[in-house]
Amino acid sequence: MVHHILIVEDARPVSDVIFDFLEAEGYICEVAGDGQEAIELLKKKTYDLILTDLRLPGANGFEVVEAANKTHPQSPKIIMTAYTDMDDALRAIRLGAYDFIQKPIRNLWELGNTVQHALQHLDLLREQERHQVEMEAMNERLELEVKRQTEALSKANNELRTLDEMKNNLLANLSHELCTPLNAVRGYIKLVYVRALGELPEGCAQSLETSLVSLDKLHTLITSLLRYAELGEQGKKLELERIDLKLLLESLVKDRSAAVEQKQLT
Repeated sequence: MVHHILIVEDARPVSDVIFDFLEAEGYICEVAGDGQEAIELLKKKTYDLILTDLRLPGANGFEVVEAANKTHPQSPKIIMTAYTDMDDALRAIRLGAYDFIQKPIRNLWELGNTVQHALQHLDLLREQERHQVEMEAMNERLELEVKRQTEALSKANNELRTLDEMKNNLLANLSHELCTPLNAVRGYIKLVYVRALGELPEGCAQSLETSLVSLDKLHTLITSLLRYAELGEQGKKLELERIDLKLLLESLVKDRSAAVEQKQLT
């Protein structure tokens, strides 16, 4: 990046020497012959560094620095002066001057080093500012993405809760609807089984008993569905209880005996 420097110097021979030296160092320079001209240029153009004499016609170096602080707050300001007044030095520091250079300038390389260091400081500030802008933009994007994801998750959770409620309602309604015809079927089979409707043909009793067992099992499954649906309701909890494993196994064997005999299995 090529830096632009404004040289504010009323002594033409001095400004020419500084101009030629800094141009040879790779900088783009412009010269203002008095303070007021410099202030006008600062309003119109952008400079990376302002190198100004302290004693100037029109407006002094302090006024130039004050004007540059308004239009070029980050650009370093270097003051050249042949005077070593302590009050001037303190005032320049309060205004934010980057450095002082004693006139007459006998070592242009020292001037070059001061300018180089000042511009390196400027580049560092600009890089930090750029990173800060990038970080703020990245944080803003991240916040928007987190907000979007949060809203999407919230919507998905609401949909899942709605579906879960629909499932539980379906299971509950289905269980109730299945129990009604099942109870009717079981009731009529029980009447036949206990011979309330007349004597049974030979061999029918065992088949009816198997049917009743199967109906009881179906009723248990439907009841389990109903209880499962109730678990989705607030405040419902599972309860552990003991069971008779022998009775459970006997009921399973009895339930499967017909199929086992039909397939001639043991």
